[in-house]
Amino acid sequence: QHATNKRAWRWDSGNISMGEPSYEKFMHRVYYSGSGSTSVSYSLDKGSSYTGPITSPALVPQGTSGSKSIKIKATGTGTDSLDNLGITYRRKAK
Repeated sequence: QHATNKRAWRWDSGNISMGEPSYEKFMHRVYYSGSGSTSVSYSLDKGSSYTGPITSPALVPQGTSGSKSIKIKATGTGTDSLDNLGITYRRKAK
C-alpha cells in the first residue's frame, strides 16, 4: 500500500504484570524503537491517564515504587512503526 493511503494507528497493551499480578514491583525504564514519529506513553496500576510522550529509554519516576502493572500506549501515522518494546523492573522486597 502506498504510504499516502495508510491510516494513523494506535496500539494499547493490556495490563502487563510480568506474570506476577499480586507482587509489587519497581518499574525502572521503558525502552522502544521504531521509525518515524511514533509516540509512546505509559500508565501504572490500571490507571486511565497516560504520561506524556516519552523518549527511549524513559526512566519511570521513583515515586511509582510498589506498582503491580504497567500499560503502554503507542500511536503513529501511516508511515511510522513500533519495532520493539521493553520494560525493566524488579520485584519489591517484602
